[in-house]
Amino acid sequence: MYGPVPEMSFSCHAEGEKNQRRASARLSAQWRDLVARPRLLNFLAEVRASRITIVQAPAGYGKSSLLLQWHDALAGEGALVIAVQLEAIHREPMEFARHLARLWQANFSCLSPVFALSGHDTRATAEQLACQMAAALSDPPAPVFLLLDDAQLLAGTDSIRFLHSLVEHVPPLLHIVVASRERLALPMARWRARGELAEITLADLRFSADETHALLAKAGLDDLSADEIRALDERVEGWAAGLRIALPILSSADDHSEGLKSISGERRELRDFFAEDLFAGQPAQAQQTLLRISLLQKFCAPLCEAITGLPNGRRVLDWCENAGLFVIALDDTRTWYRFHRLFQEFLVRTFADQHAEDSDKLHRRATDWHIAQGMVTDAFEHALAGNDPNRAAGVLDEHLDRLFGAGQAHLVPVLAARVPPHIRTFYPRIMLAAAWPLSMHWEFAEAQTLLAASRSRIADMERQSAAAKSDIQAIRLQLAHGEMMLAQFQDDMPTVEQLGITQMRNCQAARPFVAGSIYSAFLNSQREQFKLNDVDRLDFTATRYLDQCEGRQVHIAHEAVAGLTRFLMGDSGGAIERLRNGLAITTRIFGDKTPLCAMTALPLAAVLYERNAVKDADALIETFLPLADTLGFVDQLIDGWLTRSRILRLRGDPDTALQALSSAGAIAAKRGFARLALHCAEERARQLLRSGRSDEAARAARPACMNLTLEAVLPTGAITSSDEIVAMMWATWAECKNRLPDALQVCRQWRSYAAAAGAIRSVIRWDARIAHLALQTGDLRSAKRTMRRAVALAAPGRYMRSFLDEPALAATLQAHAPGGMERNGAAETFAADLVREFTLEGAKDPTGPDVDEPDRSYPRGALNSHELEVLKLTATGLSNREVGEHLGMTEGSVKWDLQQIYNKMGVRRRILVVERARQLGLIH
Repeated sequence: MYGPVPEMSFSCHAEGEKNQRRASARLSAQWRDLVARPRLLNFLAEVRASRITIVQAPAGYGKSSLLLQWHDALAGEGALVIAVQLEAIHREPMEFARHLARLWQANFSCLSPVFALSGHDTRATAEQLACQMAAALSDPPAPVFLLLDDAQLLAGTDSIRFLHSLVEHVPPLLHIVVASRERLALPMARWRARGELAEITLADLRFSADETHALLAKAGLDDLSADEIRALDERVEGWAAGLRIALPILSSADDHSEGLKSISGERRELRDFFAEDLFAGQPAQAQQTLLRISLLQKFCAPLCEAITGLPNGRRVLDWCENAGLFVIALDDTRTWYRFHRLFQEFLVRTFADQHAEDSDKLHRRATDWHIAQGMVTDAFEHALAGNDPNRAAGVLDEHLDRLFGAGQAHLVPVLAARVPPHIRTFYPRIMLAAAWPLSMHWEFAEAQTLLAASRSRIADMERQSAAAKSDIQAIRLQLAHGEMMLAQFQDDMPTVEQLGITQMRNCQAARPFVAGSIYSAFLNSQREQFKLNDVDRLDFTATRYLDQCEGRQVHIAHEAVAGLTRFLMGDSGGAIERLRNGLAITTRIFGDKTPLCAMTALPLAAVLYERNAVKDADALIETFLPLADTLGFVDQLIDGWLTRSRILRLRGDPDTALQALSSAGAIAAKRGFARLALHCAEERARQLLRSGRSDEAARAARPACMNLTLEAVLPTGAITSSDEIVAMMWATWAECKNRLPDALQVCRQWRSYAAAAGAIRSVIRWDARIAHLALQTGDLRSAKRTMRRAVALAAPGRYMRSFLDEPALAATLQAHAPGGMERNGAAETFAADLVREFTLEGAKDPTGPDVDEPDRSYPRGALNSHELEVLKLTATGLSNREVGEHLGMTEGSVKWDLQQIYNKMGVRRRILVVERARQLGLIH
């Protein structure tokens, strides 16, 4: 059945020389219509170095044009070139040999006669003919190139044996090029192994994007957009004949997009081409096989056997590929294939015309086969295509965990949406599985709707005894898992903890992905509530469950959770390792343009920034922050936007830094992320205060702080990281209001709470604030003691920016350069590194007085904006009266303001207050 492609009808001519001239003229006309493709000339180097070159591709891919292009190039170099358009008469080896001999002697008088054309022994074998011809050509004066087009006409004949023998016996200066639609019975593997074969395939002949654009421009279609050109290429896949057919369609269309939609294998021009040039010439059984497997988007040998009911599917595929039937291999092992899209559309239309009644049956077979192979989405697609939505829902329901385990959770809501609603409501597992990725993508309302519908359906199943008790329990566990995931992505960690305590008891009955994500979410909730005693066990258990899943992609979210937890606990190295691992998994599987990357990349940027690897952090922010606003954890937004703002401020662009916080605040408002809004407000207040804009800082902190007493922000009862941010903001607000003792009390109590919890990063941040406030009150001894403690804690993880972003700590760090710390080599080195970084960033490092004396180099209270304005005018040399005139004040009011400034700065003379203000960077 699957033998050589049957002989097709060709007109025969009496004289081969006339055939050659007519064929060359016809092909030359075709070539002139095509756009120049100079890259194809690069293949001539392989042609010159090879005994034989095989050009194999389906009809219409430009094989003849390529041979003519090579003919012109080789002839221009002075080579001896013969181009032969093969026809049916050449299937007889004697006719083939005589035709070559005539062309040889007619075109190249410099060559000796090949053999006598008349009276030759007609009983000579193909090999004998080839040997005689090769002997006559043993010493050509220059390289000779024999170009044979349409060699598929010789398939299955003695002329192939003649060609084989000719290749084996020709002298080194003779090079043979064979162009064919189908694979010929030639020993290509042997020639390939000997380095004598060059191969040009469909992939080489495909029109590139640039060539397609040039061809369109030549046809007057240079107004197509890049998207339209891309759509055209997706339709024709670089097929030269397809492009030729498409050009007049696009030219005549009023709208290019409509013209593109009409380019289909069902269109008359393309149907005629496929029917006449390819399909009609195949045996009847081969046609029926092609029609049946056309229902498959991709196919392999066992699948073909299942669909057609025929044995030896491998032979079917080899035949299709060798016959040039627009079959494209999808892998190097030649296991999976697909049809060219246009040819498949032609086959599908033909199948519908002839065998529509068989369609559902074939799709059922395909569904069964794909289920057996664990190919869930393909099975689902064939069930729907076979008009069996109940079967499609059943396939999805039964194999949900396989999709999640293979990292295809994003497909679940897409597939579920294609199940008719009246069927989908009978499958709570489908609704629950769809709710999880919706929660992850912050589509909270839709997720809540699905959870509610699932809850209702489960209750109905219990009342109706529609499922076994164990099945109901498993579905209820999945419902609780869905509620837990929704709470996690909504950043409701107390609810996550509450659900997790119950669900972890039942994890033995859950599938690995569900169990692993429950433990991971519970770990997330514990970090956000400063409950760090059981971190290692939770991390280990989550990882163990996730390791049982099919794909590594299930680890991405957990690596983000684990990395954030390690960072809080003071293990920045461990945090970097986990976050980089999560990012590597994501990019390896999904590429570096997916929003999933932001889940680990932005926390990684925050860790690197804290370790003062600012350039690396900035690179991550630039790449992945634009991807961060569609899915993931709130933490990635907090880390991404705050790190971006801090880097901008570090670069000397404070206004843009504040604008970044405003952008993040808008996202927080849109998504309802309260913790992100708190972080943005607190960071804004801190940046304003560092810039001496205490009034604005107070206004930024006031909305979150104005109704809170000191006692309300102390760490008592159930605590979350949001409470910590509120406390930090309250301390900033109190500093702006000169309530320094209150600010110190809050910072110290939170520092003690964080230390007891093992939240090292929080301890370091609180210590930095305590030292800053101690300096404000003039308590240098306390400031230095606090700094000594903080530096010792920060040294192992190199938590640097918590200090470097507080310029007022520079003098204290200077006092604690190596030799000033307790005997701790790592801390001494780290302190020296901090001082050096302060110097590199241009910070002032004034030398303070003796450590036992109050420090008079730092303000005891923050200056408000009005006081700063008075100070700036005073620094210009204006008198009190002149300052008053500028500000619309009396001289007495200016004198009063200066007295307040003197008190805060710890001096009593105008010249000294100006000097110290300059040292502190308050004025320039």
